[in-house]
Amino acid sequence: MLARVLYPIPMLATLLTNDTITGLSVGLAVLQFPVYGLLVAPAGGMRWLALGILHGVAIVAAFSGALASF
Repeated sequence: MLARVLYPIPMLATLLTNDTITGLSVGLAVLQFPVYGLLVAPAGGMRWLALGILHGVAIVAAFSGALASF
């Protein structure tokens, strides 16, 4: 459950690989937070809000029942 909250986009990427964790999911998980930092650090509050909304939508999608194996 914690993986769905912290790494919803890599978890959703398992839908592309027949519900298995592959190099794609691992690579996305490793890069997720550094990319978040690169996108948001030089900007103001609007990027934080946009990133928070994107992450929240991905969490809702991860818990929507689409990930039957996890």
